[in-house]
Amino acid sequence: MFEVTPCAHQKAVRIFVNVYSIFIILAVFSGCASNRGKLEASSETKKLFETGQVLADHIYYYSGFERLPYALIGIRSDYKVHSSIWQQIEVNPILLKQWVYKMSHVYRLMPSGARILGPGMEQIGVWYCAQRWTTVRLLKDNRVVIVPPEPPELRGIP
Repeated sequence: MFEVTPCAHQKAVRIFVNVYSIFIILAVFSGCASNRGKLEASSETKKLFETGQVLADHIYYYSGFERLPYALIGIRSDYKVHSSIWQQIEVNPILLKQWVYKMSHVYRLMPSGARILGPGMEQIGVWYCAQRWTTVRLLKDNRVVIVPPEPPELRGIP
C-alpha cells in the first residue's frame, strides 16, 4: 500500500488556518474585556433636554459654538471628560431650552436623545445631538473619551 503524505503546500495551509483560528479566538476574547461604551437611543433623555431638566449629579459639556452647539452631553460627576473639544459649562433650564430650540430650528437634522453607557452597560451620561452614534471609551481613573459629532449643515440663522 501506498502512504499518502501531504505536500509542503498543504502543511503550510494547515498551519496558516490554525494560526488564523487562534488569532480569531483571541480577538473575540479581548473584545469581552473591552473598555468601550455606546449610545442607546432614549426618548426619556430627549425629553429631559427639551424640557430643560438639568440633572444635578451631572456635569454638562457642549461641542460646537457656545451660542449654537452641535451636541450636548451630561456626564455623571464621578466621571471626567477627557477632551479639549468638549467645553464644560454651567447650565440652567433656560439655557438648555434655548440651545435645544436653536439646535432643532437651525440645523437640518432633528436632535435626539441617548443614554451614554459604559462597558458594563451602566449609564454614565446623557447625549443630545442630531448624530445618533459616536465612540465612547473609558480610560483609567473614570476618564471618558466621547468623540464629538461632525458639524451639521445650517439651514437658517439662530
